[in-house]
Amino acid sequence: MILTNAQTNKLPSPAALLTVYGLSHALIDFCCAATIFSLIALKKLDTTTAFNLIIWYNILAFGLQAPLGLIVDKLKMPQFIALIGLLLTIWPVFFYPHANLIVIALSLGIGNALFHLCGGQISLLIKPGTAMAPGIFVAPGAFGLFLGTFVGKAGTLIAWPAGLVALIVAIGIWQLEPPKLTYKPKTQPPTNYFALIILLLLIIVGVRSLVGIALVFPWKTQLILGITLVVTTVLGKAFGGAVADRFGWMKTAVVSLLIALPLLTFGAALPVLALIGVFFFQFTMPITLAGLAKILPGHEAFAFGLTCLALLLGSLLAFTPYNGFFTNHTSIISLISISVIAAYLALKPKFFIIQNK
Repeated sequence: MILTNAQTNKLPSPAALLTVYGLSHALIDFCCAATIFSLIALKKLDTTTAFNLIIWYNILAFGLQAPLGLIVDKLKMPQFIALIGLLLTIWPVFFYPHANLIVIALSLGIGNALFHLCGGQISLLIKPGTAMAPGIFVAPGAFGLFLGTFVGKAGTLIAWPAGLVALIVAIGIWQLEPPKLTYKPKTQPPTNYFALIILLLLIIVGVRSLVGIALVFPWKTQLILGITLVVTTVLGKAFGGAVADRFGWMKTAVVSLLIALPLLTFGAALPVLALIGVFFFQFTMPITLAGLAKILPGHEAFAFGLTCLALLLGSLLAFTPYNGFFTNHTSIISLISISVIAAYLALKPKFFIIQNK
């Protein structure tokens, strides 16, 4: 997928695209979290039913992205499909008290997947081969997820503000023409050890997901510190891509993980140390996204979907009977160390011959 020179002057600014799609991302995640937790609170679902609802929603929202990404890449209609995703996630906010649980889960999960794929595809094509734009696109989702969870659990979801924001961002999506998409897959993989590098990048994503769930921050139940944790997560994702583009993907990924390792392992109980660790731990998110997109040219949505599948698989490990194994210091050190090694090998110029810097 490429942006032709003739079309460049007709396109909106990257800032406008990232503002609209970043805000839409926050809204999508807000709607999904608020609706799911409002359903649990309103219908007083038992623990098993509530757990199954959350798990199946996540399987649909994240597990479907890889196969749906192949379709999105082929259709080359990101605006239209993003609007479908927005519609599928906004209507349940208005009708969830009267809708079937299965219908709600299907609509939210599929809608979430479709929007993420289109927004991710566009962010990766704003300036191909760089990590800053996808980092900025993904970052606001943490705000939406936090606020939606808070509102849903409190039982204070009001539909019309979400509907108003949805209308505004829908107009923005419709009006802002994304980078033009062409489908020109290369006959040869643009890197050595093609499959190995994909696997290593996905391992980094899966480990980040697993460690993020396994880590225990006893202080995050305090509202101010909880909000600070979300802000730190957002800033880590947003700044990680910019730093990586400036200093190199491999150096940034390895150094940021090495900084995060002791802080998260031994400083989780101390807010200042833990927050610094979380900030640097998030740096790899835009790097893995941009790296996969760079070795899968013409398949940006599929690349984005692969990272979401890895996130899902990593998180599911935390809900197995062996989840206690991942919470001790030795396991956290081992997991982050695996990410360091994977980042060094996957992004090393000797292997990743189109590596950034």
